Amino acid sequence: MYSETKIKQYGNKRKICTQKKRRGEYYKCETCGEEFYISPSYIKKALKRGYNIRYCSMECYDKYGDKNPFWGKTFSEESLERIINHPNRNVFKTGEDNPNFVRFGEEYGYLGTSKNWWQRKLLKEVGECELCRYNDKRALCIHHKDKNPKNNSRENLILLCWNCHAILHFEDRSGIYNNLKYDNSGREKNYDRRAS
Repeated sequence: MYSETKIKQYGNKRKICTQKKRRGEYYKCETCGEEFYISPSYIKKALKRGYNIRYCSMECYDKYGDKNPFWGKTFSEESLERIINHPNRNVFKTGEDNPNFVRFGEEYGYLGTSKNWWQRKLLKEVGECELCRYNDKRALCIHHKDKNPKNNSRENLILLCWNCHAILHFEDRSGIYNNLKYDNSGREKNYDRRAS
């Protein structure tokens, strides 16, 4: 924006624009009525995106409270009925009308398919290790019974603490322990203990 002294010195804003060889345009703000300058690149961007330049600043753009044209107005009874009974209105249905009913069945309603979803659900419902009953939620994780991480059905998942989880994988020689070779006593065969 130009100061009042510059406008007095050079005349009106459009004259300043032509003297400085500016190629942009001046617009009038819809909220405050002030004129503001817009550069050609911004005008080009607005045309490309398909929106109108209507406000000089974010303060004029934001319409909170009584600045909002719908402030204090409510829908009429007829308008509400039209909105509610519109055929394209999205309504989350229950029971067999729900699209998730066919996909997940009626036993649980909606069931997620990811490990993280099940971990959040089991932390809320069970809330403790299913073997040792340790209940610090920061140390609980999901264990797949069949060792297949893609099989995230409820029957295949149990909630364990990290200690019990590691012990189960150690006993089965699975997970991080599948490449280690142990003898019957549980010690690593090729472990060479050197005296210091």
